[in-house]
Amino acid sequence: IGDLSPMTALDTARPIRDIRDGMYPVGVRSPDPKLNAHSKTGVLMYDRPFLLQFQDIVIQRPPRLATLEQLSGL
Repeated sequence: IGDLSPMTALDTARPIRDIRDGMYPVGVRSPDPKLNAHSKTGVLMYDRPFLLQFQDIVIQRPPRLATLEQLSGL
């Protein structure tokens, strides 16, 4: 991420239009393509190992991100 703070990086990130077109830097594992083989445009799923590789980089929760409780309906 370089000199950008995590929130600045999120604020300037571009949406992924097609997960199959994703190019990742060396050392970054891509998401499991099977999860999105039949996904609708703009609706993507990411596997746990893909997300966990960023846990030490992105340490702030975006304000619009739902909590786990909201997602699971608890």
